[in-house]
Amino acid sequence: MPEVNTVEQDGMTLAAVRSVIRRRAEVIPLLEQLAALVPGDVATGPPVLVLRDVSSVRDGTLVDLGFPVKEPVVRKGVETVHLRPCRCLSVIHSGPLSGLGDAYGALFGLASERGIVSDEYGLEILHEFSDTDRCRVEARLVVHPWEDLFHEGIGRHLVPGEVEDVFGGCRRLHLGSSLDERFGDVKAALERLKP
Repeated sequence: MPEVNTVEQDGMTLAAVRSVIRRRAEVIPLLEQLAALVPGDVATGPPVLVLRDVSSVRDGTLVDLGFPVKEPVVRKGVETVHLRPCRCLSVIHSGPLSGLGDAYGALFGLASERGIVSDEYGLEILHEFSDTDRCRVEARLVVHPWEDLFHEGIGRHLVPGEVEDVFGGCRRLHLGSSLDERFGDVKAALERLKP
């Protein structure tokens, strides 16, 4: 089973092409199109594939494929995509493209086991992707910071002393926290909210 790690992703700007793909092999011609549009001397890293689950796209996956850049590339056919800093679960797959599903199985398996929510987007850093038989892809699952949002949301409706009363007995949850720990802390905080 591939090893899943936690990564703090810096914000990045991509010079990208947008497309809907049905199969991963369609990324190779997109890479060629991107390389023709974005000069190699402005790229600051390997290409990044941003996978967006959009309900209106029913036949494939909406993707942005881009090179990280310091400044936006202003050119017809190139979109500027900004990704905010975030925490991700990460797994690296080396081998045939057909084995990428095992890496995703490890990624989503850990997320499910720990109750980690990702409603943002997924991304892949394509370290090597010129041949479907020899790939090196880092798949990342963006972690939605729901615990922070939960604290902030409840905190907006309470005075400072009440915030400590509600969350005082809770552990600070982290990506290693179990699903039971997450549920228990949220349940305890909500019970302390009762009048």
